[in-house]
Amino acid sequence: HFGLIRFFAHTSSPLVTAQPADTYKLGPLAHNPPFLYHYLLSFLYRFIGLFTKSVEIQVICLRFANIALAVTGLVVMHKLLRLIGLSRALANVTVLIFALTPMMTTVSAQINYDNMLLPATSLCLYVTVVFVRKLDKIRFDARDLLFLLSLCLFSSLIKFAVLPIFAAIAAIVSWR
Repeated sequence: HFGLIRFFAHTSSPLVTAQPADTYKLGPLAHNPPFLYHYLLSFLYRFIGLFTKSVEIQVICLRFANIALAVTGLVVMHKLLRLIGLSRALANVTVLIFALTPMMTTVSAQINYDNMLLPATSLCLYVTVVFVRKLDKIRFDARDLLFLLSLCLFSSLIKFAVLPIFAAIAAIVSWR
């Protein structure tokens, strides 16, 4: 992922229409699904590059940014669990167990688009619950629906694996 972030740091657009020959090792950039993550983190990489040219420091800073994204996801997840009615203690234990899973601890410390996907997906689910509760009170607001749609589309540009969740959200909102 670091190589892709470095590539996007030297482009002005997240859309890649032609791939330079020296970037073939990074995979097919013109068809790279998680381009938004790499493009957004390229701005942080550029900022870090103003202060240091050390690759090690750049990687460490990007890893700390990914840890911050993962922690943000846990905070949003906790808020979601509280919103759906779990007690504070049960929400805390649930988030703690999730945070201590080997996959979560390993991925959080890496430069990986899953760290951006966790808060984005949790936020999509949170906004869905809020939106559905408003619908229960017969208060439809097109802005809320547009915001939810925008969040889901943003999440799908981070990683396509969120599309089944997006489909479930669309089904729930349509049914309500």
